[in-house]
Amino acid sequence: MLAPYLRLRNYRSAWLRGGFTAEDLALGGSNRLIDALFAWGSPDRIAARLTEHRQAGADHVAVQVVTDAPGTFARQAWRDLAPELVTA
Repeated sequence: MLAPYLRLRNYRSAWLRGGFTAEDLALGGSNRLIDALFAWGSPDRIAARLTEHRQAGADHVAVQVVTDAPGTFARQAWRDLAPELVTA
């Protein structure tokens, strides 16, 4: 999911200005980069991360379910996540 963005100069530049290093952007992205860019884990953990964004001042947060099966609609993952998003 992240690979195409790692090749784009504007994204790379923004991440480098934001404190990431060239090593963070290499080989598919470091754990530090992934953890900063993605809310992952259980639905309640994801909801807590989205709440952090809103408390930090975000007035909207885009949510996209990413799975290990690219190109498929993650219906069950959305169903699991939906109740948490209502309260996030």
